[in-house]
Amino acid sequence: MQDFNMLDPFRQLHFGSIDSGKICLVYGSKSSGKTLFALLASLLFSLKGQRVLFLSGTRQIPIFKFFQLVKAYRIKFENLCNIFFIRFASDTNEAQVLRFVKEMKPSLLVYDNFTDLYINFLSKYPKLAIHYRRMLINFLAEIRHLIFYEDISVILTLGVSENYSKKSIGYNPFNYFSDYQLLLTRLSQKKHLYLARLPVMEKEERRFYVINEKGFKVKRAE
Repeated sequence: MQDFNMLDPFRQLHFGSIDSGKICLVYGSKSSGKTLFALLASLLFSLKGQRVLFLSGTRQIPIFKFFQLVKAYRIKFENLCNIFFIRFASDTNEAQVLRFVKEMKPSLLVYDNFTDLYINFLSKYPKLAIHYRRMLINFLAEIRHLIFYEDISVILTLGVSENYSKKSIGYNPFNYFSDYQLLLTRLSQKKHLYLARLPVMEKEERRFYVINEKGFKVKRAE
């Protein structure tokens, strides 16, 4: 495969291309393509010879989805040596995560379901809920500080409910510390149609899409 750019999830959604040194938050409902977006970006960077660190909260690493893409694009296994998948234990804290990132020095940092550590903390210590927001803000601030000095691109994914509101606890810090906020939502379970929303300047770009074995395919745009 010669044209690596076909793997760019931003390009597939007709939103341009991934910028280096930026933080992209991809959030949305279940099975809307958040992890798919992160895996496509990981393959893109790896095929260009750049190191990728793919962190997976406390959930299972999406190996099956990963190899589905590898098979669909006929990527040779020797071209995957730049991707490192890491799944953290439930007692991992943000300081350990950041230290690991600094040691690995990736070109792309992916943190899939990155709020899992904080949700786990909240479930164990519900009376300390006020600290949830502070921990989250501190982590995001450290990530922003890190990419200020290093040429690192960052993709954070976050699962939210169908009735997710911008007034929810995490929205303000997410909005402040990320350069792009991409919302993916399911429109119809029968037609498998989805809507991607990306704020650009003072307007919102929208793309209707479906998901196939190679990623995203735009059906029509507004």
